Amino acid sequence: MLAIVEYEYTFKQVNDAFSESPEPFIDRAYQEVQLRLELSEASFVRVVIVLTSLVGIITLVYRHFIKSKWINKDLPSEISQNLFPLNIDFSLIIFDTRDWFGTSFWLEAMVFLIWPIPYYDFVITIYTINITRDGTVPVYYLFSDFILAFMWIRCLFILRAVFNYTIFMDIYSKKLCKSYGFTANVRFTFKCLLTSRPGYTVGTVLFFSVLILAYLIRIFEMPYGQDYGIITFNSYFTAIWCIIITMTTVGFGDVVPNTVPGKLIVIFAALWGTFLISILILSVGNIFKLSRKEQQAHSHLLQTRKAANSITAFMKYLLAKKRYNLDQLGEGRDDNEGMIEARVDAADIAKYKR
Repeated sequence: MLAIVEYEYTFKQVNDAFSESPEPFIDRAYQEVQLRLELSEASFVRVVIVLTSLVGIITLVYRHFIKSKWINKDLPSEISQNLFPLNIDFSLIIFDTRDWFGTSFWLEAMVFLIWPIPYYDFVITIYTINITRDGTVPVYYLFSDFILAFMWIRCLFILRAVFNYTIFMDIYSKKLCKSYGFTANVRFTFKCLLTSRPGYTVGTVLFFSVLILAYLIRIFEMPYGQDYGIITFNSYFTAIWCIIITMTTVGFGDVVPNTVPGKLIVIFAALWGTFLISILILSVGNIFKLSRKEQQAHSHLLQTRKAANSITAFMKYLLAKKRYNLDQLGEGRDDNEGMIEARVDAADIAKYKR
């Protein structure tokens, strides 16, 4: 959050400084990035970012230490006997002692080590196609712009913190999953949530994906727009619009990225959006899926209607056959009237003739 504040603040300062400059945009592009460089190197906010990141690493060490003791702690007997009456003898399950400085710890520590360097920055130049599509122009970034983009990986810690409060990552679920030969981790929790609450899970992931990807594309498109007078991605809502029409594979083409990093983000957004939309379609299909009792009622209704149609058709056949026989009897009435009256009652003949 502090890195975002610093990024927005430096851009606002540059815009205010060059808002009334008579120079063409392409001539003042390098001057603008130099001013951003001076503001970034003099920013005290980066010191605060480093300090908060160090606090995060300290808490990370403490978390893995507590987690190691928690994972390897025996499950209370009253839980296994009263709350979860399964045929599993937890006393016979041997849990391997985990090294709490394992791969997971070092990966998370590396994420916390991604921070902008205090009082130091440098310019990175990437060439991209110009507006008229007849040549290339330089786009000037700061190294801290790329650092800010990678710092969004820290959002995974928020996701994990939310998952820790679900029933799929408590002490019982972890030990139960361990007894079945796998670990109750974030991936397992996401699968369980996707199975039990598919619409809510996919909708939440889609919402936050749009917000994050929209800001990422804005990070790399704003320097280009500021250098060459294109204010499309100065609006965060415009970036959201671009990501939404990309993830839904609509692609109106009214808002497109111009830089190489921006295009790479849009490519990822298209692939990620296709995956999420496909899952969302399956979730919507499950909403209209009949439950077990509804399926039984549906099958019973169809069988009842089939039986009723069969009985109706059989009765129509009997009536038609009797009507045909009565007609045959009526034609021979004059020759054999006594025999007909003996076999068929006159009232029945009148009834079936009507």
